[in-house]
Formats: sequence, C-alpha cells, structure tokens
Amino acid sequence: MLSYPEILQLSIDWVNGCYKPFTSNDLKVFLQSKGVRIKSKTYGTILKDLNGLELIKENGFVRAKYGKKQGGLVKVWISVNYSLKQSKNAKIDNGTLSLDL
Repeated sequence: MLSYPEILQLSIDWVNGCYKPFTSNDLKVFLQSKGVRIKSKTYGTILKDLNGLELIKENGFVRAKYGKKQGGLVKVWISVNYSLKQSKNAKIDNGTLSLDL
C-alpha cells in the first residue's frame, strides 16, 4: 500500500502530463488504474494540495454524469503547465489579418 506522499507524487506526475481539463473523477480513474485504493475524501485533499502547490487551477464546472452527484455541479481543473501552453499558442501570430477600424 502506498503512502500519501507517494500517491501525491503519482498525482503530480499525472497532472504535469495532463493536457486537457479534468475532474476529480478523472484523477480517481487514473489512480485506480495504478492500483491505488483510497477513501473518497482523500481525492479532495489531493486536489487541494495540487492547487496549493500551484500545479492546477480551477477551470469552471460541468454536470456530473453518474454517481452520488449525478446532475450536480463538479469542479473542472486544468494543469497550470497546460494553461500556460495554451496562452502562448494563442499569442503566436497565426498569419491572421488584423482588423483596423
């Protein structure tokens, strides 16, 4: 059984390579694929720690598709690395014409 710091490090590695918005359920699916079984409230602690380390930030809400929160709002997170990459791509001149009024 893994200790909390080891589980957190697994989560950090996943978040650094995650190039899409995700929910706590996506993190849960990843950790379960690695054989990690933890209590539901621990996922919130992991997300809180990742946010405290400034590795992720909030990116809106979606409706839950299944589970206890079916139809309820679930927070969407995004990797800060991915967010920076998106903003750099948006700033690159893509050969578009500017509109001068």
